[in-house]
This record gives sequence, structure tokens and C-alpha cells, in this order.
Amino acid sequence: MSGTSAGLALPGPPGPPGVPGGPGVRVARATAVTTSSGQAVVAWEPPFEAAPVVSVAVQGDGGGFRSVRVTANSASSTTVQAEGAAVVELLGISLLAAALPAAGVTVHLIAVEPQEGES
Repeated sequence: MSGTSAGLALPGPPGPPGVPGGPGVRVARATAVTTSSGQAVVAWEPPFEAAPVVSVAVQGDGGGFRSVRVTANSASSTTVQAEGAAVVELLGISLLAAALPAAGVTVHLIAVEPQEGES
């Protein structure tokens, strides 16, 4: 039954079934802490079929500037490098010191299986 009753919309008849979906896209997430060299390596178990598309985020503020980037990425593992610098104030102007490897930084990674046509 469809239509309205006392101003309330009533549901219409059910539609035809949709197209069945295929297997979903694999998504994996991991958390790691950088070593004294500022690197963290995450192993993907089981490995992806191809190198995944990876997003990286840094946890917390760490008391200064933090930068993180993917330095190596394969179907079985991803390596990230974290660098940091203290903020120095000189005559009321905030300056960044030289970036150095940042040890003990917690990084979060999200890896997604690449889709057809992506590289």
C-alpha cells in the first residue's frame, strides 16, 4: 500500500532486486611507533595483490612540527619516515628548527587495495 494517510507518507511497493555486488575492496589499518631513525615499517598480512594506496596520519601534537611520508610501499609492507622540529621563538616570531628524524612518533596507516586503472 502506498500513498498518504493523515499527512504521513506510506512506503511504496518494493522495487526489483538490485545487481548483486562483487567482493568488497580490501581496506587494512595499522598503527606503528617510529624507531630512533624516525622510521616505522608495517607488514600487511596477508599481502595485498599489488602495492596499496596508503594514507598516513600522526597521533598527537608532539610539541612542535611533525612531518610524515611514505618512503617505500609494496604489496607486503609500507615504510614511513617521520621528522620533527622544535618551534623556536625569536623576537616574537615563531621559527622552525631543522627537521630531524622523530623517534617515538605514533603513526596510523590506512591501506586500500588499488582499483582497476589506478597505479
